Amino acid sequence: RSAPGAALGRAGYIGVAGEMCLKPAPNLSPPIEKWVKHKEDYHLRYRHTPRTVRDALLWGVAVPVLLYSLVKLEQQRVDERNGRPGTKFL
Repeated sequence: RSAPGAALGRAGYIGVAGEMCLKPAPNLSPPIEKWVKHKEDYHLRYRHTPRTVRDALLWGVAVPVLLYSLVKLEQQRVDERNGRPGTKFL
């Protein structure tokens, strides 16, 4: 019979209230620890540059608008082809 904190493998176990309780990490090599620290602190080093702004506008605005336009156009074509009244979009 398993206890309330049944093991989830080697990484940790679920605590009494469902919280994740992790065991301490084993000693890692210094290059791995440096890489992990670098990944964890990315938000402290992030800067808005022309490239990051361009990427944000491209993937956050242009691609969704283009995708929406293509879906809307195709739905209007299908409605017209099948003799249905047009679908209202926004």
